[in-house]
Amino acid sequence: MKINKVFLFYPPGPQYQRGEDRSQGNVGQSTATSMRAPNDMGYISSQLDQKNIKNIFTDYASEGKTAADLYNDFVNFSADIVITSTTTSTIKDDLKIIEQMKSKNKNCKFIMKGSIFFKAPNFLLDSLDLKSIDFLIGGEIEFAATNIIEKINNNQKDFNTIPGIFIKEGNEWKETKFDNWSKEIDDLPFPNRSKVNNKLYFRPDTGEPQATVATSRGCPSSCVYCLTPTISGKKTRLRSPKSIIEELEECYFKHNIKNFFFKSDTFTIDHVWVTEVCQSILKSSLKNKIEWVANSRVRPLKEDTPKIMKEAGCWLIAFGFETGSAETIKKIKKGATIEDNLRARHLVKKAGLKVYGFFLIGLPWENKEHLSDTEKHIFQIDSDFIELHIAVPYYGTELYNMVKKEGLLKVPVVGQNYFEEASTGTKYLTPEELVSFRKRVLIKYHARPSYIFGKIKDSFSDRRKFMNYVKHAYRLYNNLVRR
Repeated sequence: MKINKVFLFYPPGPQYQRGEDRSQGNVGQSTATSMRAPNDMGYISSQLDQKNIKNIFTDYASEGKTAADLYNDFVNFSADIVITSTTTSTIKDDLKIIEQMKSKNKNCKFIMKGSIFFKAPNFLLDSLDLKSIDFLIGGEIEFAATNIIEKINNNQKDFNTIPGIFIKEGNEWKETKFDNWSKEIDDLPFPNRSKVNNKLYFRPDTGEPQATVATSRGCPSSCVYCLTPTISGKKTRLRSPKSIIEELEECYFKHNIKNFFFKSDTFTIDHVWVTEVCQSILKSSLKNKIEWVANSRVRPLKEDTPKIMKEAGCWLIAFGFETGSAETIKKIKKGATIEDNLRARHLVKKAGLKVYGFFLIGLPWENKEHLSDTEKHIFQIDSDFIELHIAVPYYGTELYNMVKKEGLLKVPVVGQNYFEEASTGTKYLTPEELVSFRKRVLIKYHARPSYIFGKIKDSFSDRRKFMNYVKHAYRLYNNLVRR
């Protein structure tokens, strides 16, 4: 067959961060996050355009569209191949949608991408209804999807040369080579933002369109709960400052986007590179015109790094503080200490930046004392925004093996949502106790008069920001109190 038309989509239903490997959460169940731009689909679209292959993309969840809308668009487009992204939480529902699409076009091929497929064991694949899927991508979709299409169009059968995928042969899945990451990330064309409704992906405080720009890939850390080193490798692959600036300029001048999320699990790990990126922004036509946020680690973090970032337009840094327990932070192999958490918070606030703090509960060894330490630390850090996750032992992580060894894995991880349920308890705490703790702490944290008046003061002269804070407050109330 010849691939002439490609249908790219995110399924209808709740919004999930489908373009992420590490953070696959339900946006509506979070405290303050907003949906991030679908860069995975954007990268594929731009490559297909280069090959003159017609393609469309729709994020049905973010658009508020239904399954009926999806099926109607799919039939009218008459695609040769379909590509979508799934999450560990949504995969079963996503597969049901794919099955319906397959029934409407039996000649169409289907590719599904998800971190759940990275070196997926046979028992996991066997537990899923994958009969309508032709290829699974567990590695980096930007380097795999168009290679699959190119081989189909050239009538080549050697799909095994494409790393990070599973190929269906009869009723069996054949695994290609994983742990093989492309170094040429600067060679990727920028995500095709012309085929994306950019207004759907916005800065959570002002509601302005916010683009995601991948600035690096990979993480050398060994955190037991994290998928990033598994999916993207332990070697940090940094984009050149020149390439980053060019993408920022395209967003600003072509799409009128002035706000950015710098997607990098370890943005501040290389102080020299961070300085070069920031200086490049200050020397460019974008000086004083853009604002951005970035994820970081509390260690390493040079004392002057937050100040340099602030000068280049950064307004917020997100940290995975995780815990207030010295025992837990050591056991999760965070490579940091509680004191490092406090130091990072101090440096960022000193530079005039806001802090987004991420915390984690529900590790196998944790008891009420561990949770109490984390609760105290949450208020001690006093982040401008927080998320409190319940640990999910994703396949491919060390945490999965730890949980399994302790006999705590009593239900499948597939289908779990770490914001409103616990896939496992701990040796000392039930899943219900973890969920109850999360709700209580989040209500207590956000209901403080100092926090509320701080947000009113922050948004006093900006009606957009005030209205978005009200929306987030309603979301919290709806998720934590009304339920």
